[in-house]
Amino acid sequence: MHFPRVLLALALSLPLAACAPDAWRPDSPYDAFLAQVQNKCWNLDIGGREINSLLNDQGDAATGAYFLDLTSRYFNGRISRENYVEALSTSYNTRPDSPGIRCVLEQMPSDPQRLAPLIKQ
Repeated sequence: MHFPRVLLALALSLPLAACAPDAWRPDSPYDAFLAQVQNKCWNLDIGGREINSLLNDQGDAATGAYFLDLTSRYFNGRISRENYVEALSTSYNTRPDSPGIRCVLEQMPSDPQRLAPLIKQ
């Protein structure tokens, strides 16, 4: 019987389901957006954490993973700009108009939903 294999496949697929909406697709518009954030904002910080380390999950992996998940939700239209800024500033204990947050916002395409349609669940 293949029951153990089914359980293993299910167990391995659950973490992927919880990931950011397009985190599994290579060369997505979201990846291009993150590359642009990396290029333009890499040395700026959000609450004392360099954007470079947040993008690469260096240091505290939980804060980097949170940043990526939150940024994906904003990029894909699941949360508003105001909610995104508030969540970043609260979670990372920084000002909403900090240079790091402003830089990330400046990299956002004018119409990200056209590039990456909202994935409905």
